[in-house]
Amino acid sequence: MSSAVMKLKPARLQWRKGMPFSLDYDDIYYAEGSALPESEHVFLQANRLQQRWQKPDSDYFTIGECGFGAGLNFLNTCSLWCQHKPATARLHYLACELHPLRAEDLERLLAQFPELADYSSQLQKAYPPLCSGTHQRRLNFSGHQVQLTLLFGDANRTLQRLYRKNGFRVDAWYLDGFSPRCNPQMWTEELCRTLAIFSRPETSLSTYSAAGGVRKALDSAGFQSQRIKGFGKKRHMLSAEFQAVENLPTPPVTNACFIPPPAIQDERQAVVIGAGLAGCATAYALAEQGWQVCVLEREASIASMASGNKRGIVDCKLSAGHDASAEFYLHSYLYSISLYQNLAEKSALDLLQPGLLYLAADPGERDRRHKILASYGIEHLSQSLSAEHATALSGIKLEDTTQYFPDAISLNPVSLCKAYLQHPAITLQNNQEVIRLTHENASWHISDCKGLISRSKTVIIANSQDALHLQQSKHYPLLSNYGQLDEYPHSLESRKLAHMLSGRAYVIPTDESVLIGGLTLADQFEKMTLDQGAKQNLALLARVNENLADSLDINNRISSRAALRCSSPDYLPLVGPVENTALCLELFKGLSRNARQPLVEEAVYQPGLYINVAHGSNALSFTPYAAAYLSALITETPAPCSNRVADALHPLRFLIRDLKKQRLPA
Repeated sequence: MSSAVMKLKPARLQWRKGMPFSLDYDDIYYAEGSALPESEHVFLQANRLQQRWQKPDSDYFTIGECGFGAGLNFLNTCSLWCQHKPATARLHYLACELHPLRAEDLERLLAQFPELADYSSQLQKAYPPLCSGTHQRRLNFSGHQVQLTLLFGDANRTLQRLYRKNGFRVDAWYLDGFSPRCNPQMWTEELCRTLAIFSRPETSLSTYSAAGGVRKALDSAGFQSQRIKGFGKKRHMLSAEFQAVENLPTPPVTNACFIPPPAIQDERQAVVIGAGLAGCATAYALAEQGWQVCVLEREASIASMASGNKRGIVDCKLSAGHDASAEFYLHSYLYSISLYQNLAEKSALDLLQPGLLYLAADPGERDRRHKILASYGIEHLSQSLSAEHATALSGIKLEDTTQYFPDAISLNPVSLCKAYLQHPAITLQNNQEVIRLTHENASWHISDCKGLISRSKTVIIANSQDALHLQQSKHYPLLSNYGQLDEYPHSLESRKLAHMLSGRAYVIPTDESVLIGGLTLADQFEKMTLDQGAKQNLALLARVNENLADSLDINNRISSRAALRCSSPDYLPLVGPVENTALCLELFKGLSRNARQPLVEEAVYQPGLYINVAHGSNALSFTPYAAAYLSALITETPAPCSNRVADALHPLRFLIRDLKKQRLPA
């Protein structure tokens, strides 16, 4: 089973004098009465953070930790960072934890450190569900941006799943696992070698342990270690600095063709083509990384095409397998919910959180969904409700068991795009229809029908189906699906509805009206009238709840809106670098003769050109996570997803697929 959906075992604690004791490792988490001073001595001082952060080239800094615990080292570090760095600086903090604390235990422990209350409250709000895999959250401490990436699972395996040849590197390591005697897996030579491949020359490391085996493991991986004065009664601890090591083993690469190219970061500015959900989310993610972003939009207003519905649902799409799709669906949902809640606190975001009741089409689908959700083992993600319980919760009569997602939300996509674009590092240019990209003098020249609009070394194509009009992206197999959303005045039945419904159709209640959606047809845009679409939506709704459908008068509806939504053949978006099609066809032409040929060659890419399209009807759920991954790729910072998800989203996958199926000329 994939680590993305494997059940975690939360930390088993015993509280002794107000401090947690690990029953899993028979060891203490923190020394009573000295947790923060010890953290400062062992990790902040031993890694010389304050001195290093005074240097002008330290405004982008990455720390890695093995053993997150309750996050005291993280909070202590954030406090020091905010004291000594400007708000324009960016701290990335990556931490591994095999047995994370439950949220209630985290709250109980952090309450004992009131001096960190301003920081710990933000951590508690951002703390993810206990689901294995990669969880990335952005925290704001009085204007200071800190990106926390939590890896729930085995430290060595979760780190290796993030390693990329051209990926991020760590500036300082904290080794804070339980003692080598109690938890030997945290101090192995293998793990130290994994830390080494994420390190650059002069990357520092510190740990409270001074055990000879730990020092030997570090030295064998290329860390030059030394014993220094320990904290309190402890005589010694270790500090180390990484030295370059030749032929350091790296995780095996199955498909080298998906290794992304080195990013272009000398300007830290980018142009995004398209101001729909994908484009605005991408611009925001880059701006949050400290980049200046210009967004070019063809229309006179933003989110005017498929992103322009009055309201949409953020729900959890499920996959029957435990593959990369399942990981993407689950973690994109968790990430999006967290991001939207944060945005709503500081922006005029039209967001409602009524929760969602999902009604399966038949018993087979219901059983499949139940098994998938049970395999995740995530508390509070969903609840299986009897028909009686679902009826009481929803306010209307429901005839079958349902799955209730309490965190599901609905929001207005236009208000979301506006909230994204309020970022001070983003500028918007409307009425700019990009028709041509040419690469000259190490920059992309971006042109409309009248001539040059802009120049940039980094460009992101996020204009949905219009990507097919650009020479560099016209080869992608983008599909168009027709979708329609109908708005009705409340009936007596719909007025009772307290939660969103989803199944064959979906229902979004608001104070003013009720919205019905669910029609998704390919290649029907010109053939389908709005009246026909509304009739079909009501027919689909009747299969979800006949009484509700019968209560709505199709001739009395307030409005109907239809649009083409861009999707892909495998239902996953295209997110990543744009390949040089001609050179890649030549490079991988052997696949036409032998589809099992190992993909050992790295692809050739259009320099500094990326794409983020084909989110289909799940754009509200997918685009924040996809944008966060793409911004990590461009800025070479920790990604929110594993490599297998990145490979599954890679735009090159379709060229490779077509060569294997002999659909393209060799």
